[in-house]
Amino acid sequence: MDRDEAFETGYLKRNSPIESMARYEIKVLNEKSLHSMINLQDIILNDLQNPILYEPASPELFTERLVSKKLVVGVEVEGELIAFGIIQIPGESKENLGTDIGMAQGDLLNVSHIQFIVVHPHFRGNSLQNKIAKYLLSIIKEMKYQYVLGTISPDNYYSLKNMLQLGFVIRELKEKYGGKLRYIIYKDVTIIQDQKWLEIIKINADDIDGQKKLLRNGFVGFNVQNDLGKNIIIFGKKQ
Repeated sequence: MDRDEAFETGYLKRNSPIESMARYEIKVLNEKSLHSMINLQDIILNDLQNPILYEPASPELFTERLVSKKLVVGVEVEGELIAFGIIQIPGESKENLGTDIGMAQGDLLNVSHIQFIVVHPHFRGNSLQNKIAKYLLSIIKEMKYQYVLGTISPDNYYSLKNMLQLGFVIRELKEKYGGKLRYIIYKDVTIIQDQKWLEIIKINADDIDGQKKLLRNGFVGFNVQNDLGKNIIIFGKKQ
């Protein structure tokens, strides 16, 4: 499709100050959206109850993606940016998450990252993260990249749930961004059928050593549940 056209339009529920409906459109953003992205990130950061959930980006990174790569998908409501997601193509740089999960050197150039997906607090509950991720994945497929990776905090239940439902799996658990614990999630976009799992094991997300042991032994995390406020990660081995 023409990237100047909207991917999707419709109506969203606005949660504040009073519940109402607002018309939205999802589209690829350009450099004109830079200040809106910075402002939205500031809103997200000010709303965070747990600052370790999100690693903020610099204006320079936003500019690079908008101008050089054109790899930003955003959601606008009445001209206001209320959500966006970013693709990164890491190439052979040290930022390539494929190195964190032991990918072969020859596969690293087939790696893309979903780097950020953020949603304004007033518009959460509209499945926007899921919608944006699907469009980012469609762009990645068009660009002929096979592997998609990203990072998510173990404490970020909703983001983790959304990405695992889209077919990502947890391949690693380690410190990133100056000591912040992160799951490294992975998806091969060429695999379409549902995966069958063997030796399914449930483990509390607080059990870091237990999860690392499972990952070393060939398990991957493929689902998450919340049980009385505790995140439970479901691991399995591929059939």
